[in-house]
Amino acid sequence: MAWIMDTYSVYAGYSVPGVVTGKPLSLGGSPKRAGATSRGVVISTLAALREASQDPKDCAVAVQGFGKVGALAAKYLQGEGMRIVAVSDVIGGLYCEGGFDVDELIRTTSAGIPLVSGVQGEAICWWWGELPGGANVS
Repeated sequence: MAWIMDTYSVYAGYSVPGVVTGKPLSLGGSPKRAGATSRGVVISTLAALREASQDPKDCAVAVQGFGKVGALAAKYLQGEGMRIVAVSDVIGGLYCEGGFDVDELIRTTSAGIPLVSGVQGEAICWWWGELPGGANVS
């Protein structure tokens, strides 16, 4: 993202680090940026639950998009006492009535193993065809 800042700054005639997020720390980036959007998801979820007089510990959560933001949001929501019962990514989705071990799901997907591999939970939908690594789900 530094190139965006650089291009904008050239046109502005001076350095404008606030024009874009995702820059390296040395160019004005933010430490802990990776989880910032995920924390925003949690903060707004907790605010909505407070407004509705709901206890987070009574909530079952589905996270659509178990990528950079969704995976950390699931981890932080679980840390607030919520039960993560469904997750999905571009390939497919999983369901686990008792709730997932989100840290384990993150380790699994970080190792390149697709969510729908069935390491945890039950595959509830998937893209038909070949998965990364050559596995076939059709």
